[in-house]
Amino acid sequence: MLASLACLAAALAVRETAWAAVPALALLAAARGERGRILARRVLPALALLAAAVALLLSLPAYRRLATATLGRLDLPALVATQADALAYLLTRPLLMLELNVDPDLAPRSAPGLDTLATIAALAAPLALAAWQWRRRPWLAAAIAWPYLLLAPTYSLFARADVANDRHLYLALFGPAVLAGTALAALPARPRLASGFALCLLLGLVTVGRNTDYASEAALWTATAALSPDKPRVWNNLGYALLEAGDAEGAARAFRRALALDPEYLRARYNLADAEARLEAAGVTGDAPAASGSAGRSAR
Repeated sequence: MLASLACLAAALAVRETAWAAVPALALLAAARGERGRILARRVLPALALLAAAVALLLSLPAYRRLATATLGRLDLPALVATQADALAYLLTRPLLMLELNVDPDLAPRSAPGLDTLATIAALAAPLALAAWQWRRRPWLAAAIAWPYLLLAPTYSLFARADVANDRHLYLALFGPAVLAGTALAALPARPRLASGFALCLLLGLVTVGRNTDYASEAALWTATAALSPDKPRVWNNLGYALLEAGDAEGAARAFRRALALDPEYLRARYNLADAEARLEAAGVTGDAPAASGSAGRSAR
């Protein structure tokens, strides 16, 4: 027990998704048929640790100010609409390998619309199915609920700078993988073998292609810019990656693209000034005048 609590504490210190670890493991134990009293004895120490972690965070002035400022600006209807869009995107596009993008072109909502109700209803339908199947097929209910539970820490009360990010599916994939494996296992022998081979081949090819995208930061943001060409932050991040790789000319082009999309994007303007200063120092004449403002480098 002490070792598991120590691991949980270490996870909480480095990754926000660790907040879902306790309810996720409790869900698996309940689906396995563990009795309520035994489960409660196992879960209560971890819940006490979570409560202590919350108290510790709130005791730190910086985190307390951050939480107060974030909740003070909370526009719940707009946030619900934005998070519904994000979850619908994650559970369809990247989950089905239709789009793998670390910064998809999703904008925060200013207010919910009629389509928000349709999206929420579509997201709620699998959860209703999970509740219906809990007594008869608890493993099925747990597999359906799993991605919702694992995505909750990052797609709930706190607005994100990036509305959705496909990397948040990593741990959430366990539930869909169980569903896919169960569906394959239900097939007759020959179709099961053929379908399993085809699925493994597809996943292998997608993995190889994605590893190519992740070969370097510049390669990743080049691939992202191809999928989200109208998002200024993507071009700024690509420019920063190229600048770090020593390609000041390519970086300047990317920063100019970001500013063409958003002329008020100060971070891209400062980064462009840095890139043009490097080009000038190297004796290279840029194709546009240097941007005004501080020439200091800026992180993304």
